[in-house]
Amino acid sequence: MTACPHLPTRGLRDVSGIPQLGVTLEPGERLSQFPSAPFSHAAFVRLVDWVTIGVVPPHAAAIKIANGAFVTDEFGNAKGGVRSPYVDVPTARHVATRYVRNLVRVEVPFTLEQLQQLYGTRANYLHRFNQSIAATIKGGWILAVDGDRLQQEEAEMAPL
Repeated sequence: MTACPHLPTRGLRDVSGIPQLGVTLEPGERLSQFPSAPFSHAAFVRLVDWVTIGVVPPHAAAIKIANGAFVTDEFGNAKGGVRSPYVDVPTARHVATRYVRNLVRVEVPFTLEQLQQLYGTRANYLHRFNQSIAATIKGGWILAVDGDRLQQEEAEMAPL
């Protein structure tokens, strides 16, 4: 899943809370705020449905790799893989990290100026975010209940 850490760090702001992982942040970086739990929740539900009633789960193209590295978009985020607003309506560059076999990810938030250039207004950003959440739900990557919660969270915490 594009930009999704294997070890959830959403809500953690201070790396001192996970000293055993040896994580140090470079200037401008923060722990990934990607919400991995809703995607894991949907994956589990889809797996159970597949095993119990034969409903095949959704399939996405692989994350694009060339010359041993991720192929990235103009924001530095990987192309391909499961798409979500966190990469299609980005507010940060997601960094493929160097920590604990890439279990922990970091991100570099965009500046206010970058966000204003990309989205103009908070309302426009939220509109695009909500459209992407709807597509993520339709694709089967998250459940509607989790999508609703993510939209509420983003409405409260939108960066603009």
